[in-house]
Amino acid sequence: MKLLICLMLVLTCSAWAQNKVVRDRNGTLVETWSQQGGLTDVRDRGGVLKEIRTQRGDTIEVRDRHGVLLRTERVGK
Repeated sequence: MKLLICLMLVLTCSAWAQNKVVRDRNGTLVETWSQQGGLTDVRDRGGVLKEIRTQRGDTIEVRDRHGVLLRTERVGK
C-alpha cells in the first residue's frame, strides 16, 4: 500500500502528465493514465474510470468518476 501511495505522489507531481501505466513491484498493472489536452483520465486495471484530472495553469482539480470534486492540487516548479 505504501508503494502505491508513493507511486501516486510521484505521478501527481508531474505537471504535464503523459500517457502512463502504473505497475506494482511485481509488474502487475495497477492503473493507466491517458491525457488529452488539459484532461487526464485515471483508470483502474479493469479499465474503469477512477478519476478525472483537469489542469489549469498550476492548479489541478481531481474529480471522481461522477464529477464530484475530491481535491485540488497545486503544481510548483
